[in-house]
Amino acid sequence: MNNKGFSLIELIVIIAIMGVLVGGASLGIGLVFSKDAMKCATRLNDSIYDARANSMYKAGKFELSIDNTGSANVATVSQTDVTPIISDTVYLDGEDSSKKTTISARFVTEAVPAGTALSFPLNLTFDKAKGNVYFDVDADGTYDDGIIVFDITPLRGNRTAKVQLVTTTGKHTIGEFK
Repeated sequence: MNNKGFSLIELIVIIAIMGVLVGGASLGIGLVFSKDAMKCATRLNDSIYDARANSMYKAGKFELSIDNTGSANVATVSQTDVTPIISDTVYLDGEDSSKKTTISARFVTEAVPAGTALSFPLNLTFDKAKGNVYFDVDADGTYDDGIIVFDITPLRGNRTAKVQLVTTTGKHTIGEFK
């Protein structure tokens, strides 16, 4: 016999292999874009650690300033009571400083579990002895106890990340969510 075509079995096997390859490629592309939020969250978490550690272990007063209003999300750790200001700026979205994620922040308490939206730039200072955060959400002159939640959403992809900062202890955690 002189068959010049594919059998049904061969055709099914080829279609199955192509389906697996396309599925794997689309999953890989999705994971690449979802890394932006986690990368931004990791850098923000590192900036919080740097500001808190510098405040507790070095002389002087240190401040963490987080700003999402420009072309990139920027976190700056600076020494505020020394001239000139020593600043360590971290671009949270990558070395090219182009914005790949959006950051929003809210202040969560037992009374307001959904949280109160915070405006940027957000300036945080830490206690030298305990590492807790001096944060006055309502500008009434007293420091408020609660959790500052940074919600990080990628411009492409669907995985979001969160960084939570507890004001009473200075503890900060990071997480990734679908």
